[in-house]
Amino acid sequence: MKKNLLLFFLFFYSQHLSAQKISKITYLYQDDVGFQCPSYLFVSASDASFRIHDPRPNGLFQPESGGNDFVEKGSAELNNQAYYVDNDSISTFFYSKQNKSIARFPFDDGKELLYEQVERQASSWQLINESKKIQNYLCKKAQIQKNGRKFIVWYTLQIPISYGPLKLNGLPGLILEIEEAEKYCKIVFQSMELDTKDLTHLSIRKYLENKQIQSFEEYEKMMLKRIIGKKVGMVNEISKFKADQGIDSSGEMKFMISNNEFYGAILDLPRNVASALDSIKL
Repeated sequence: MKKNLLLFFLFFYSQHLSAQKISKITYLYQDDVGFQCPSYLFVSASDASFRIHDPRPNGLFQPESGGNDFVEKGSAELNNQAYYVDNDSISTFFYSKQNKSIARFPFDDGKELLYEQVERQASSWQLINESKKIQNYLCKKAQIQKNGRKFIVWYTLQIPISYGPLKLNGLPGLILEIEEAEKYCKIVFQSMELDTKDLTHLSIRKYLENKQIQSFEEYEKMMLKRIIGKKVGMVNEISKFKADQGIDSSGEMKFMISNNEFYGAILDLPRNVASALDSIKL
């Protein structure tokens, strides 16, 4: 009986996609500071998009007690948990078609970062012999190293969609849960609509028409320069502090700062970024 139901779903879904209808999968997205918001994966027969629906305005924030409530502080005094959000009304989205994906991030107070990546070979997913249920779906475990980050995911063969959130494509079933190893994000499945009237996916397609999009190599070069610049700036501030305090700069003074401080909010890390940061001594 279960096998017949699965075959029926596979047939129904293939017919659904062939009619160029769009499926909408809703997830709960959580970022590295614990902020949660809805996110949506849209899938058609030919392409897919994933949008993080972050309602926060651009600016400085700090968590209120309660975890998911944030207050924009502006010039008010901030505690050491304060963080900066680059955002706009479009927010963050990803577009995938065959072996090409495009990422769009709000960037530098009102600008945007758009870059594409072409997969030259099949995604190197590692399939793990573990399973669990998410809602009513039996899920299998997999993991992948992609652009400097490690993602652990749970996917189900009951929904034959190979596109996934965050450009994580290539599995034989829909991803229902994602967790990045260094807590960059966590994404959890909520619901699915097979024939959505939501126009977001069509709007993303239209938005990308005639846009100037960086290659991944150009993106890496630019982002590596920015990340290194952040650490160099911190080193200069520490050197000035030592000089002002009369501390011998030749002596040891340890500052316990992880590399994650410089790239924690960045999804796609440039190659060799860790070694480049390690070469800059405090």
